[in-house]
Amino acid sequence: MNASQYLDTLTSQTPVYVLNTFCLLVALIIKYTYPNHWPDAFTYLKTLITSPSPSTSPSASTPDAAPDATPDAGIREDIYCRILSMLVHELCDYDNSSRSDESLSRDENVKDRMRGIGEESNPRTTDVEDVLEGLVGIVERNWGGGNGRENKAMETVGMYINWVDINLVMSPKCLNCIFSSLRSPSNLPLNLSASSCILEIVNKGMTAPAKLTVLEGLNLIQVFEEVVKGNRDVELSSRISAISASVTIQLIGMAETEEGAGAGKMINGWMEWMFRCFLHDEVKVSWEVLGVISRWTMCLGKQVGKSKDATVVFWAEDYLATILSCVFRQMQYPRNYDFNQKDGQELVSVFEKEGLDVEEEEDDEEVYRQEVRKLYAKIVRWQPDQAVQMIGATLGRLPGRLSESDFEVAEAALRLVFHFQEGLSSKMAKMIGNGGTFDQIVTALFESDIGFHSNHELLVLYLDIAVRYGKVLIAMKDESKKCVLIGRVYECIGRGIAGGRRRIRSRCCYLLLRFVKTMKGGGGNGIICSALSMVQEIINTNAAADYSLLGLDDHNYLFESAGLLLCSSPETAVSGLSTFTVPQLSKIREIIHAANLAFNPQQKAVLASMLMANIAHLSKGYSKGDLTEATSAIFLEALQVAIESLHALPAFENIRSKVMMLVHRMVTILGDAVLPCVSSLLEPLVRNCEDDVTQVVQLMNLLLIKFGKKLEAGIDGVVLPFLRHCVELTPQEGAADQMNVEKVSIMKLQVLFLQHVVSNDCVGVLFSGQNIAGLVDVMRLMLAGLHVKEAARSTIVFFSKISSSGVADNYQDYWRFVFGDVLMSLWQLMTDKTRFNVRDAVCAKTVGESANLMFMLRERRKEDWCLFVGCLGASMGKDMSCLLLEEGGVGALKKNVMSVLQA
Repeated sequence: MNASQYLDTLTSQTPVYVLNTFCLLVALIIKYTYPNHWPDAFTYLKTLITSPSPSTSPSASTPDAAPDATPDAGIREDIYCRILSMLVHELCDYDNSSRSDESLSRDENVKDRMRGIGEESNPRTTDVEDVLEGLVGIVERNWGGGNGRENKAMETVGMYINWVDINLVMSPKCLNCIFSSLRSPSNLPLNLSASSCILEIVNKGMTAPAKLTVLEGLNLIQVFEEVVKGNRDVELSSRISAISASVTIQLIGMAETEEGAGAGKMINGWMEWMFRCFLHDEVKVSWEVLGVISRWTMCLGKQVGKSKDATVVFWAEDYLATILSCVFRQMQYPRNYDFNQKDGQELVSVFEKEGLDVEEEEDDEEVYRQEVRKLYAKIVRWQPDQAVQMIGATLGRLPGRLSESDFEVAEAALRLVFHFQEGLSSKMAKMIGNGGTFDQIVTALFESDIGFHSNHELLVLYLDIAVRYGKVLIAMKDESKKCVLIGRVYECIGRGIAGGRRRIRSRCCYLLLRFVKTMKGGGGNGIICSALSMVQEIINTNAAADYSLLGLDDHNYLFESAGLLLCSSPETAVSGLSTFTVPQLSKIREIIHAANLAFNPQQKAVLASMLMANIAHLSKGYSKGDLTEATSAIFLEALQVAIESLHALPAFENIRSKVMMLVHRMVTILGDAVLPCVSSLLEPLVRNCEDDVTQVVQLMNLLLIKFGKKLEAGIDGVVLPFLRHCVELTPQEGAADQMNVEKVSIMKLQVLFLQHVVSNDCVGVLFSGQNIAGLVDVMRLMLAGLHVKEAARSTIVFFSKISSSGVADNYQDYWRFVFGDVLMSLWQLMTDKTRFNVRDAVCAKTVGESANLMFMLRERRKEDWCLFVGCLGASMGKDMSCLLLEEGGVGALKKNVMSVLQA
């Protein structure tokens, strides 16, 4: 059975996959046989839609029957479109990276012959013209039929536009069909397919003069005017907006070139139409033209400092006022926008699971406005003075009492102020705070009642402005006025925390910390005391509500703010500290000494850890130089309570984590006063750490670096327990690769800790009565580092430090290990030319450290050194052995070692 006979068996009831398989087969046959073996392939295809099928012949239907009267009517038109669309995919949309040059050349030859290129024929009567004519005919015959074939045909037309002669597409018949399809009522799929065709036309590559001719011939603005009057569908409007953006961007680009001078005649009309799209109520429509504004800002930047003259076709600054007005309008949220939807994306309360990841999915309205604000910042970069004028004029149009203004307008106006700095260069940003026009605008905002607007979203934005432009307040010369305005900001923060939704409360807590840091204690004692009272009241209110009003981070922000405020005034640094710490410490003691501690310990651990974190953040305002005897006593008490909680609830990682956080802070501000607590602190940490073992090692290393030899007594009892606990943490079951990774990771922590012990003059703890029994195991662990290229030097330094310290002089087991194992392993490493290259920089440094170790051992243990060299003599020869025995300094020994290795 041939293809034509098989075609007659296909009906509208035939499964789609069968239709697709048949059409793909025909498309591939055309691809590989046209034009050499099947020159009339497209003539054959044309018969599909011009010759009647058996199901539509006069004998099969009545003379008066409509084209769709039989169930198989139109199946050939459907197949025709499917074949042509699949042919395009095969010729144009295939992945070229995996195809041979021969295959690509064949495809180009097929397209060229379809277009009449390479043969003596009129390109107006080519096969591709017949294809377009056939597709246009299908659209016209199925107009309003609702069977979808007109849409399929129009989609297929769009596939051919990109590579056929533009004159074929611009023919009256084809163009009228596309525009009629665009205007077609109640047929959105056809409208969208037609819009895709128009987008293909305007994006088609051609010279600037040719493109201008095409755009003039299309007269799209008039067409779009007609379409949007009769069809307000958002999807179609979005497509029209995308087409408009593409045309406008191309016109702007052409206006910057000499051959595109004619673009000036069209660009004004398209910019006006673009403004209409930009101001569309639907975000999806407006979004499409943001690229035009971005392209316009590029022109604006290029033209800064230049003078407008007659040769300039497109002068960007002519549209500045209009675009700024549009940007302000589009910054405004719609009246029905629900800010409350963000309340589900808040910080968790202290009793909810710690570490809970909450993904913030911003809606289109919010993301769109973020993009508009970015465009505004670009405009500010090039025209800051005009932006300031617009800000002033916009705020001047608001009511005298800003708290009574419409939220949407007021919010957008404040956005102009807030995002202004984002567009400034670093040099221009330094001008803020110098008393200029913008400073005056910011000052007027601080003096207004905008912070008392009924919408708390506006309150948060006002506080954002206060934080960003706090230097305007700091620069005020009128101290009385400055104190009033700073106090007003604190009052607004308290109002937001006390009366807002949780997201608002959380944001205000964060902005409180930011504002305190910005002010750096400014405002005077009265303002500071007032702010501290406000913070204390918020903390007490939250505690009375069982800590349910604020999230974990909110507490940290409040206490860190309190610490900074306390330290900003000598009067409050001491007297106010106990006001904040005593309730926290009392609550921790109440938790850990409660009779029912075993009941729901997880919840108690979460609360206790939060209270400890509060004190840690409170201490950030203090430094060692700020402490008095009274404040030191308070922080020491906090450290003792934290250790008590660690002993009471050692199994909970959040307790261990927050205790370590507090210890880090106490080490910084208390110094040596921490030493008596170290032993009782480290013992439960070392015994119970699991996934937090890295943090425990970091803490011990910090203590070693900070205190050095003074830490020996405190760390003596945890060295071996820690090393043994690390062995217990090594996984015993699981995939071999994963187990090896875990094993290496834990071994690195052990080695790092031991290196810090030795490097910070605590060698003695390795030889103490508690640890001497495990010394050999420690040395074997460190010796393993020699086999890692990057760790070899550190391992050598480890043994050098111990050997030179004098602590090991009376321990013969140590020296036997050093000469019998360490030096032998080291020598084997350096003489293994498959792993060690003395010309490599890392290896050369290893040789240098090895020479230092050898020199020290030679000087301290000459007899043992000679025995070691004698053992090597059999393998290196007498002359080489003599080099290692020669007298001299460390430099001479290093030179001799290098000579031996190179030999």
